[in-house]
Amino acid sequence: AIGVGVRHKDALAVIYQLDTGEIGLVAYLIEQASSGQLRLVGRWTVPWTSTVQTETLTRITPQA
Repeated sequence: AIGVGVRHKDALAVIYQLDTGEIGLVAYLIEQASSGQLRLVGRWTVPWTSTVQTETLTRITPQA
């Protein structure tokens, strides 16, 4: 898959295309977690359906 994103203030929108040619859209709200870290809280569509999924992405610290 390949995608392009645009950030405006506390929102990030990404449009993507799967290897099969199907196109999807995801919109994230950029929030600050209680730990102080930023996280992305997103809602995204499944191509060719009315299904909307949700996810939360957080940064992890790599371990040596």
